[in-house]
Amino acid sequence: MDYSEYNANNFNVFPINGNQSAPLPMNDPGNFLKRRRIDGDCDMLGLVQEQVVHKGANFLTICSCHSVFHTEHWKPKGTTLYLPLKEDIMLNLRNIEQITFSQGSFFVADDAGTYSHSQQGCVINLWRYDMLQQKMFISRSFLFTDQQIFESARRCLESM
Repeated sequence: MDYSEYNANNFNVFPINGNQSAPLPMNDPGNFLKRRRIDGDCDMLGLVQEQVVHKGANFLTICSCHSVFHTEHWKPKGTTLYLPLKEDIMLNLRNIEQITFSQGSFFVADDAGTYSHSQQGCVINLWRYDMLQQKMFISRSFLFTDQQIFESARRCLESM
C-alpha cells in the first residue's frame, strides 16, 4: 500500500521503545491493534455466572456472593462458624505464608452471626506466621459452597 496518498489526519503514530514507529493509517482495516491476553482464565470467570474472583499482581479479589462465606476466627476440629461474605474483599497475598485447601461439611451462620445450618463446600485457608508465638496460624478462611467458584479461585491462586 502506498502511504503517500494519506495526509497527517489519517495516521496514528505509536511509540516503540521510546522511538517513533512508522505511521499506521487509521482507516486501513488490516491495522487493528489488540492487547494480548496473559491472565489465563482468571479474568473471564463469569462466562456462566457473575464474576466472583479476580486476581491482580499481589491481590486476590473475592466478590460477595450467596455461596461465599468467611471467618477470621478459625477453630480446630471443625467448629468454625462461617459468616456470609457481605462485601467485596481484596486479599494482599504478599503477607500470606501458606495456603491450604480442604473440603467437607462446615457450620454456616446467618446474617446476624448465629448458627443457621451445616453446608457442604470447599475451604481456602490463609496462613500467617506469628513471630511472638513462633508458629503458623490461620488468619482468614473462605468457604465456597459453589464448586465452580472454588475451582476458579484455586486456579487464580495457583497462577500467582
